[in-house]
Amino acid sequence: MANIKTRLRQEKVARLSALGLPDSEIAIHIGLTPAGVATLKQSPEYKALALQIATGVISDYDETLSEDLENVKQRIQSMVPDALQAFADAVTQKADPKLRMAAAETILDRHGVFTKAARTQTVEEQKAASFITSKDDAVAQSLAGAIAPTTP
Repeated sequence: MANIKTRLRQEKVARLSALGLPDSEIAIHIGLTPAGVATLKQSPEYKALALQIATGVISDYDETLSEDLENVKQRIQSMVPDALQAFADAVTQKADPKLRMAAAETILDRHGVFTKAARTQTVEEQKAASFITSKDDAVAQSLAGAIAPTTP
């Protein structure tokens, strides 16, 4: 049995061949040489795939997979209210403070208004911060207080 990469190539070749494309164009499209395409077409797996595509069996299978995917999406969509209720239950419970905080952070992050602030510093800010002391900070605070307008 061929690996998944070979299987996908075989399926592409079979579909493109079914459309009537010559091997030279198929080779360009999938990144093989024309000899590589010819070799791929010799395998029994390719011949079975080409037959399935020609008879519509693969199309039926593709349609079934598509329906299954749609069912999965619908199931997940139907679980959203329960998932939201689980967050609400976790954030309102009092027994586990860590769980409560994690649920609260998750809700706030997903809400979008209260997302965590990311603080990034430029190289210049990092260099400046490396030699600023708490004394410098105190001087800056006193200067800021001196120039701040006083309210009567």
